[in-house]
Amino acid sequence: MKRLLLIDGHSLLYRAFYALPPLGTRDGFPSNAVYGFLRMLIKLLKEYKPNYGAVAFDTPKPTFRHREFKEYKIKRPEMPDKLRPQIEVAKEIIRAMGIKTIEMEGFEADDIIGTISLKAEGEGLEVFIVSGDRDALQLASDRTKIIRTIKGISDIEIYDRNRVIQEYGVDPSKIPHLIALKGDQSDDIPGIPSIGMKRAQSLLNRYGDIDGIISRSDLKIIKENEEKLRLYLSIATIKRDAPIDIKIENLKILPPRKEILFGLLKRLEFHSFLKELGLTKEEIKIEERFPHTIIESEREIREALTKLSKAREIYINVMSTDHPPMWASIRGFCLASEERAFIFLTHRFSTFEILNNIHYILTSHIPKIGHDLKRNLVLIKREGFNIKNIDFDVSLASYLLDSTKSSHTIEALALSHLEKYLPEGNEIVRAAEEAGTCLSIRKELQEELEKEGLWTLFKEVELPLTNVLAEMEVEGIRLDERELSALEIEIEREIERIENEIFLTVGKRFNINSPKQLSEVLYDHLGLSPPGKRKKRSTDAQTLTELIRAGGPYKEVIEKILLYRGLMKLKSSYISNLPKLIHPKTRCIHTVFNQTITATGRLSSSDPNLQNIPIRSPIGKAIRKAFTVKKEENILISADYSQIELRILAHFSGEPRLLEAFERDIDIHARTAAEIFGVDEKNVTPEQRRIAKVINFGIIYGMSPHGLAQELGISRSEAESYIKRYFSRYPRVKEYIESLISETREKGYVKTILGRKRKIEGLNSRYKKLREQAERYAINTPMQGSAADIIKLAMVKLHSELKSFKMLLQIHDELLFEGPEDKLSDEVEKIKSIMTNAVRLSVPLKVSIKIGKNWGNMVNYP
Repeated sequence: MKRLLLIDGHSLLYRAFYALPPLGTRDGFPSNAVYGFLRMLIKLLKEYKPNYGAVAFDTPKPTFRHREFKEYKIKRPEMPDKLRPQIEVAKEIIRAMGIKTIEMEGFEADDIIGTISLKAEGEGLEVFIVSGDRDALQLASDRTKIIRTIKGISDIEIYDRNRVIQEYGVDPSKIPHLIALKGDQSDDIPGIPSIGMKRAQSLLNRYGDIDGIISRSDLKIIKENEEKLRLYLSIATIKRDAPIDIKIENLKILPPRKEILFGLLKRLEFHSFLKELGLTKEEIKIEERFPHTIIESEREIREALTKLSKAREIYINVMSTDHPPMWASIRGFCLASEERAFIFLTHRFSTFEILNNIHYILTSHIPKIGHDLKRNLVLIKREGFNIKNIDFDVSLASYLLDSTKSSHTIEALALSHLEKYLPEGNEIVRAAEEAGTCLSIRKELQEELEKEGLWTLFKEVELPLTNVLAEMEVEGIRLDERELSALEIEIEREIERIENEIFLTVGKRFNINSPKQLSEVLYDHLGLSPPGKRKKRSTDAQTLTELIRAGGPYKEVIEKILLYRGLMKLKSSYISNLPKLIHPKTRCIHTVFNQTITATGRLSSSDPNLQNIPIRSPIGKAIRKAFTVKKEENILISADYSQIELRILAHFSGEPRLLEAFERDIDIHARTAAEIFGVDEKNVTPEQRRIAKVINFGIIYGMSPHGLAQELGISRSEAESYIKRYFSRYPRVKEYIESLISETREKGYVKTILGRKRKIEGLNSRYKKLREQAERYAINTPMQGSAADIIKLAMVKLHSELKSFKMLLQIHDELLFEGPEDKLSDEVEKIKSIMTNAVRLSVPLKVSIKIGKNWGNMVNYP
């Protein structure tokens, strides 16, 4: 008899996640649920040898059960953050194993399984259903067995029809009736008051089913709850007629797609599975798909260049070590036409020789494409050469199409678009395969960008920005080591002073950096009570802040512990570390600007991350003082958008009071304070302005009353009162936010001023925390993303317009430039004009200009 294996994917992944200890890859991707799931799947395939198989998944959208019964599963905790990204990876592995994955909006995995199992029974198959939920027992029959995971992933029990009757006292088909009567805590079905398991069994054995109980029983409790009883029955019954158009023959388990499976398991570092599944390098041969030529002579160089000069477009990749581009060693160059890749290796020719030969191709009119072209640009520009007519970057295209994706690497794109794994080991074959991948997916990505209305943003902002950022990275910024060295001595003294004060107060020495020792000191030695309901003995920043707010005799010492930690972090991240990142040739710091990381569209920086240097604190200012001009005759210009996100809020909401404030250049925080506290703007106190400022920016970030209360150190009721007063004075803002959330719930994404999209999941979640987080993303993204759009557009325009000054850094809403002081006035006016006119809003954009010889000591201009 042929067998069908049906698995409830979410159920098994949840079991694996909680059964196994935390596992993860070297780059931090969690993997325990996928590991446990795959271990179970392999075991099931070996033991039951099914001919057909499918794994069913729930979808994030509500089902008919949620619509009929709002309390359905309402108390279930939200999906853990470390499980969520594993779901999609598990699906990829299942498909690579030759097994179908099925999901359907409006229905749960149980309904899919119920429908397919009934169809399979009718066609004479033996069915095995794998699930951890008791609900699935209603599907047991003479042909269908339930493999129920009891504890973890290895402890299972098998239920057929007889075992269900023996254990539950009713036929499997009556399990939903049993649940309707007695309730089900796991699904938040309350059942009927005073009816437990035994009484429910007795009623069903006597009257047959819910209809029989309602029509023939004279129990008052049944009569009073007739409507609820029918609702609970509907909720508890697995659908066996879901509209799934699928043939059992299409669920035939196919041979594993070894190449894809090999790539996935390597990526997850599941080395133990490779041999078990016959996926060692000796057993899997990765076919070379894209032809390539290794250039060995000057004659071959000429031949390659002749062929490339006739190409419609040229793929470019600089083969290098994994270091940041200003530090990486160049190993070769890959240039490819639609037909062939040409590999120029630096062990055969010098880097200069290769670039000198190919520079006319690099700067020709032929469109250039690639993956992460910014990195390639930096590697080539640092050698004194350039690339012109850049036409397409597949990583940027992937990012614009879905900025919430965890990865836009060439490996991820090859898997998602071509279902192929890029080979490891042979760098030359790998380079050719990367070329083939880019050339193959370029057209598809462009069509998707055009379809989604993102083509203009891609061509006019993101793509030209790669060249701007590359030049900024190559230019770098000078760092004064002596300034940091002096600061390091000063900070070490301050750290030692604070450390001694802490020891003196608590009466003992201990390692402040050790969470375990600090926890013992706080909760055992000092006898403090852990804050919050869970009473966790945590020492994280949030817990310490709560302890400070609680007051008590040790409030000051906890403040010093937080201060100590902050100084230690700044010392290790910047004061001690920055000098190590000074490039030996340029004597500058060359941060890397990341264009495809943040979901909102903002740039981030790394190696080092200069965006996290505190802006207003004295120590942050002292660190910035170390960033100086390269030449004595030069000067730095800082151009900072003033309150750009609040201006964007005014533009989107059309709130008259905000529009007026920005039009008249009124202090927006004083204006908000006056509105909230009902006082004249002239009489607003500094404390009232501070509260208003927190509220103004809190609204942009979708801050809840709880979050505002924590931020201001006030009660939740006070915070609610402030927010209520804010919205009563700015009603159009409230209307805008409500319409934004409603529209996002319907469309599944939000848009920025230039049409950038961000997918938002969780707005329809039954879990409050997940829903509130999604709402915050929906509110904040149009503001933060539009600010990113505006500054990026300004950067592109400034790059082409400025003659004497060069852009060095972009930090949030600030741009930093360097150039000769005698050209200052002309360039400042140009900077100001371009930035304030980058995009037309219904309120004026304002830019604050400062100048100075270093980044820390800057004065207003003029």
